[in-house]
Amino acid sequence: AVPAAAQWVRLGKFKGVEIPCTLKYEDKVLEIGKYDIEAVKHPNTPQCYLWFKKNGEEICSVEGEWLTLPVRGGARRIDPSIPNTPRLKMKRDTEEKVLIITLETGRRSPRPYLLIKFKLEYVE
Repeated sequence: AVPAAAQWVRLGKFKGVEIPCTLKYEDKVLEIGKYDIEAVKHPNTPQCYLWFKKNGEEICSVEGEWLTLPVRGGARRIDPSIPNTPRLKMKRDTEEKVLIITLETGRRSPRPYLLIKFKLEYVE
């Protein structure tokens, strides 16, 4: 069962994120432009999603894949590559024709030290 919106664990909110290319995910198309993006985690399972929103309305939900942070244990607290607050990174994979969006939850998140990858097909 899918939890109600209030039950999802919020991992990060990003306002006015510029999407550099037209994206396709399942039956949804996201045109080039600015979106509000919210990262959420299921309260009881490892499922994570990026919610793409325009004018406060969710228009696309993309499921992510968990990755392992390269830094482990106590070193995570002092490693300069780990942000304090959530951070999104985008990178195009021209071979697979996908935009890879990586979420790092950072140190001060309700779920710290998570690294999650989301893949969306892009249209040229």
